[in-house]
Amino acid sequence: KLEFNQVAIFVKSISRCTALCKLLTEQGFSAIEIHLEISQEKRLALYKEFKEFQTRILVATNLFERVNIVFNYDMPEDTDTYLHR
Repeated sequence: KLEFNQVAIFVKSISRCTALCKLLTEQGFSAIEIHLEISQEKRLALYKEFKEFQTRILVATNLFERVNIVFNYDMPEDTDTYLHR
């Protein structure tokens, strides 16, 4: 069993972001999604929720980067994106 406080999972598309977040939520995990189809105001609110530990899992496209623990559920298409995460 993997124990964690919070985790960010990166995916390659908005559709995969939404699908994975839905799957995690259905399995009883506290998860949110962040991508370009969500308004900037809502993304900031979701980020605040994650930062304040109200949510444990963040599923995001490359829009949301630079956190201390990264799971590459989908590998980025280029090395620059991989290193930037």
